[in-house]
Amino acid sequence: MAEDVRHIDNRPTSVGFDFDYEAPLLAPLPFEEFDIGLTLTPKVDKTSRITVRQNKYSVPARFIGTNVRVSLRADEVWVFERNKLVVRHPRLAGRYGFRDLLDHYLEILRCHVQQGMM
Repeated sequence: MAEDVRHIDNRPTSVGFDFDYEAPLLAPLPFEEFDIGLTLTPKVDKTSRITVRQNKYSVPARFIGTNVRVSLRADEVWVFERNKLVVRHPRLAGRYGFRDLLDHYLEILRCHVQQGMM
């Protein structure tokens, strides 16, 4: 209530009065969640990595050779399979860095062991 009667600078009307006037003019909030990241679609290379802004991030090996959807955020890189979040990496500062997760390479190792290649 104290905020409603407050006046900004030397305006003749109060904050509450201005809000009552502007409230009907506001658009409704969207129903779906808004993605705050920059959407990219990099291709997964043969080392099971994607390149995002000159840094490399690992993804599960099953995506090798395909494009994935990425949401590049201020502090994270989110990788999606369709609408499902697959992995979140902390965003690397600088260039030419690598962020790998061992779990992404276990599929490859498992296949090599089963084929007797190790």
